Amino acid sequence: MPLQLSLMPLLNKIPVSSIPGPVTSMRLSSDGSLLAVASGSNIDIWDVSSDSPRLVVSDSSSSSEYLSLVWLPNEHVIIAGHSSGHVSFITFSDQDQSLKQSPFAFGREKISWLSLLDDRLLALVTKLNILLIDITPDGPVSLGHLPPPLSVGIVDATPCKVTLISSHEIAVCYPTLVVRWLVQSLRPLRVRIVNSREIEGLLVDISDDNHGLVAQPFADQFRVISLKSSSPGIVIPRAPGLPRVALTSRAIFVCDTVLEAGIGCLHQWDLEGHKMRTLECPDIASTRFYAITHLYNPVTNCVQVASIMNNSYGSEIALWKTVQNPEEPSDSSAPTRSGPKHRWIMDALIVVIALVFYLYFRIRKMETLDALLDLTLNL
Repeated sequence: MPLQLSLMPLLNKIPVSSIPGPVTSMRLSSDGSLLAVASGSNIDIWDVSSDSPRLVVSDSSSSSEYLSLVWLPNEHVIIAGHSSGHVSFITFSDQDQSLKQSPFAFGREKISWLSLLDDRLLALVTKLNILLIDITPDGPVSLGHLPPPLSVGIVDATPCKVTLISSHEIAVCYPTLVVRWLVQSLRPLRVRIVNSREIEGLLVDISDDNHGLVAQPFADQFRVISLKSSSPGIVIPRAPGLPRVALTSRAIFVCDTVLEAGIGCLHQWDLEGHKMRTLECPDIASTRFYAITHLYNPVTNCVQVASIMNNSYGSEIALWKTVQNPEEPSDSSAPTRSGPKHRWIMDALIVVIALVFYLYFRIRKMETLDALLDLTLNL
């Protein structure tokens, strides 16, 4: 069962001496074998398939700072967003272990985030704009900008993340607001706002099945909300020993669990607030992790986690992964998802089944009584 995987305390690190500067972005490839790490104008590709991370290739030819990275699925191609506003498609070659960059200009605003909405639809997020890009065999093609939601009355109009919630709907997440757009056509781009909902807190992560993890410091709690509806969501109680929730809290969904950054450690807990494990780094006890990324591989039933920590010497990256038990092979055909479990559905089914059985036996009992009454009258 791939849900609620508990990370093993098998820690590997990419040390300070191997990273030329503060890490601005990092992403695992779709098969989990490679980790792309951006720091300033430098990008490194690490082989993390074994217990000892190995630097494969390093490139510092970029004229501007890398701010965001994303891998194309099932390909050794990285899309990078730069502080200069241009996007580069970086192809990694296994044979000669080299990087080939193809830059494309789409404006001058810093690209703070890249969201791959599907295999070929890319969203470029800047401070004020969201540009949709169609990735074609001939290169990326600009489709147009999503207009700012001025009618919503948003206080902070800086978009944080963009995600595809259906084949025709896009959710744009702001610090305290989620706006759903209906995409009527891509060429030409025609969109309209379906609805919007305010967030009481700060959105810190989005799961693969479009649930949001919201940090609520005023209540010292996290809340899981659906991006597809306006329901209040599920409050996750805090387990004893967890740090207080703050606006700077970093947490992500990992299958049906949450991984939260602490000081010198990561806390893993389930969606009922039960603490599962604490992943510690003994030699960095006073350092807080400030970024986490992960990858779940349904074929191997394994999860990999990479987390960045800064100290007085620079940046380090800590790596964890689950270890599959060979006596319990994974069932790759089992349905998997990243997000909260709706146990009320199972409870409702149990109630319905019990009600059906109750009515069935009541009817049978009434039929039996009627038969006995008829027999008595005939006698």
